[in-house]
Amino acid sequence: MKHPVLSSAITGAAVMGAVGAAAYAMTSKNFKSQRRQMKRSLDKTVKSVGNLIDNVSCLMK
Repeated sequence: MKHPVLSSAITGAAVMGAVGAAAYAMTSKNFKSQRRQMKRSLDKTVKSVGNLIDNVSCLMK
């Protein structure tokens, strides 16, 4: 049983987070020095969202 509203809300939140992080990085003065740190935090965020989706899907089974 799929819940498209829940999955699209989670996807939308993840995309908004990524867009916000990219916009912040582009407007920051020291963009080059923050790039590595931003990549690490984005990787952690994507992994957390993936874990959240997996947990929600396990609850729905």
